[in-house]
Amino acid sequence: MVIPVDNGERLLPCLNSLFIQKNIDYEDIEIVVVCAEHDNGTIDMLSSAEAPCDFKYFVHGKGHAALLNKGILEARGKYILLISQETSAHEDLISKHLKTHLKYEGRDIAVLGHTFLSDNHDSSSFMKFILKKPKTAFYFSACI
Repeated sequence: MVIPVDNGERLLPCLNSLFIQKNIDYEDIEIVVVCAEHDNGTIDMLSSAEAPCDFKYFVHGKGHAALLNKGILEARGKYILLISQETSAHEDLISKHLKTHLKYEGRDIAVLGHTFLSDNHDSSSFMKFILKKPKTAFYFSACI
């Protein structure tokens, strides 16, 4: 999993949701967090994280695309799940994501899933646009 972090204030709930996933072997899981250069205590929080899996974090240049690119380059897994720092993952997110990739093994696919947002969620303009329709939003995962 790759998590780009522009501002780590909302990162801890995301990480906590990833640290309590069900029906997975954490031996096969890697989380890569890439933070923007400015530090608001995020690095201290990451250095003390007690992850149940391989966990790495980097500080990289500014800009969301640069953070994503660095995370993808550092990731070592067969599949990459891109997760927003604002995501609180359902407890079966990783197992269902992996199950879908395995079902279509050998094919070039991208897996899209849904994230339910609470009414009081502080979301971006894009997410507000998406939420005008169904109350779900999609994130992207690439198969490399």
